[in-house]
Amino acid sequence: MIKIIVSSDIKALIAQQKSFFDRADVQVFTADSNEEALKIHQSEKVNLIIAQLKRLGMTSRQFCSLIRTNPELSRVLLILICANIRSEIEESSQCKADSVLTRPFNTEVLLETAQELLGISLRAALRVLLQVTVEGTVGVLSFFCRSVNISATGMLIEAEQSLTMGDSITCSFFLPASAQIIASAEVIRIIKQSRGFAPTLYGIRFTRIDPETRRAVEEFVEKNASP
Repeated sequence: MIKIIVSSDIKALIAQQKSFFDRADVQVFTADSNEEALKIHQSEKVNLIIAQLKRLGMTSRQFCSLIRTNPELSRVLLILICANIRSEIEESSQCKADSVLTRPFNTEVLLETAQELLGISLRAALRVLLQVTVEGTVGVLSFFCRSVNISATGMLIEAEQSLTMGDSITCSFFLPASAQIIASAEVIRIIKQSRGFAPTLYGIRFTRIDPETRRAVEEFVEKNASP
C-alpha cells in the first residue's frame, strides 16, 4: 500500500483528473497543517508528503527538520510547494525536500513528480542522449545528458551539470525514426536523487517548439504509451 499525505486544496485539484491517486493500492490522507501531517506520518509511516511552504503554526523548516532527523520518519519522500519568488525558493532549498515546485503549477507536473519519486511506471520512457545549452548571463554552457521521459509539453532529464529553477535552455535530440528535434525550454523543477552520487533530475517545460515537432513528440508518446 502506498500512503500519501496532501492538503485538502491540492487533493481537490488532483481529484479533477484521473491519476494513480485513484488506484486501489494508494491511500491518501488529508492534512491542512504541518502539525496534522506530522501526527499522521508518525502513526501511518507514509511514503510521500506533498506540503506547502507557508502554513500557519509549525513552519515547514521545523516540520522537515523533525522528519529528517528522526530515523523512524526520515525515509518519507517530500514534495514542497512554494511561491515563485527567490526568498521562498531559497527557503525551500534548505528544507531537504526531494522536489520543489513553484506556484502556479500544472497538476500533471505534480503527478509526474510524485510518480517519479515513488517509482510508479510512467506513461512513456525515452532514454536518449541530449545536447543541452544553457543560455546564461555569462557565456554559453553546453553539455550532454540523458532523458528519462518525455511528453508534448516537456521532459525529465538526468544531468550531472548543475541547473537552477527558471534557467532557459535549448535541447537538441533525436526521436527514433525522426529528424533532429530542437526546442527551447525552461527548468521548472529539481529532484535530488538520494541514491549515492546519482545525477540530479530536472523537469523542463518546452517554451518554444514548432507545430511539426510537437506532432512528432505526441505521436511518439502515443505509440509508446503504456496499455
